[in-house]
Amino acid sequence: MTNGVVQAVDASEGVVTLKHGEIVNMQMPAMTMPFSVADKKALGAVKTGDNVRFRVEMVKNPPTVTRIEPAR
Repeated sequence: MTNGVVQAVDASEGVVTLKHGEIVNMQMPAMTMPFSVADKKALGAVKTGDNVRFRVEMVKNPPTVTRIEPAR
């Protein structure tokens, strides 16, 4: 799981914009970018400004958030 901060949530489109650290499994450096989510319902648990932990996988191109939860 990767740490990030939610910058924006578009639940109707199933997209979350995250400012994140390095995503090792995707060989992706730290940056801010929008991600599609596998399950739009998961966005109900997060809001702009939240610190989160999330998993990104190549479900389809582009990479997709398959799990997201508030950081503890």
